[in-house]
Amino acid sequence: MDKFFELQFEIETACLLDCIHCSSTNSRLLAKRQYSDEDILRLLDLYTGETRVILTGGEPLLYKHIFELCKQISLKSPLSKIGIYTTGNIENMRPIDESMAHQLKTLQVDECYFSIYSISSELHDIWTQRVGSFSNTIASVASLKKAGISSKAHLVLNRHNISSVKEIIRFCDSIGMDEVRILKLAPAGNAQINWDNISLPLYTQDDIIKQILSSRNEFTISITVAGYPTIMPCRNFPNAKGCQAGLNLLYIDSYGDIYPCACAKANADKFKICNIKEIEKLKNYLHSMSEVESCQDCLNSII
Repeated sequence: MDKFFELQFEIETACLLDCIHCSSTNSRLLAKRQYSDEDILRLLDLYTGETRVILTGGEPLLYKHIFELCKQISLKSPLSKIGIYTTGNIENMRPIDESMAHQLKTLQVDECYFSIYSISSELHDIWTQRVGSFSNTIASVASLKKAGISSKAHLVLNRHNISSVKEIIRFCDSIGMDEVRILKLAPAGNAQINWDNISLPLYTQDDIIKQILSSRNEFTISITVAGYPTIMPCRNFPNAKGCQAGLNLLYIDSYGDIYPCACAKANADKFKICNIKEIEKLKNYLHSMSEVESCQDCLNSII
């Protein structure tokens, strides 16, 4: 398959934070993920050309074999680039230091995404339910910047940050981040438990996103949007039309279950494709979708 692809893997169930909105808390019921590094490499065999591999969790940098896995991915798929969704809070509640950042850079890691919940350390730490998490995130961004790894922000819209979105974007720019990706809150995990206290009407979310996008010239940092397909595609794949979930994009959770995208975890009965160990079933699925141009059944249209 000679087209750009993005594969997202939950590789670690543990996390030192307990974010109020986290959609992956169900995975923490597992002592470890239910598939091997070899399963990841076997799936990569299905793809040629440029592939972005996203390692997420939990906290992927808590995975004890993270460096070896990155090395094996780079050997298996030399044209691949690796991205990591991290909290910047690793063993013993310390940040990513310059040594770790440099090591990640040598292993084809070219970007890391952090969630930024507020410009206030106190409010950010309330959201993560872990004191010190904000300062660790900021220190981690600085270490990665020195190593030449791009740092990007995930900004999940919710009832508590809707009035300070512009301030958060400016803050991300001020600490050297390269992009802010505005995300939709997904009703899964902790978010589902806390939904009544943190969710926003869809029209309110749409209004603030349109305001932000219409005033882009106020910011020097790149601003993208995911989860609002009527406003902007979640990913800008080359030569792609519409949403590429399940086509150019796959998400593999800690159980090894494969979904079109992370949001689809909220409705597993409808959206689960197969398990990572069912390679032949996945091959058949990919073949059946080879002529499809875009996903027409987006979960984001109903949440």
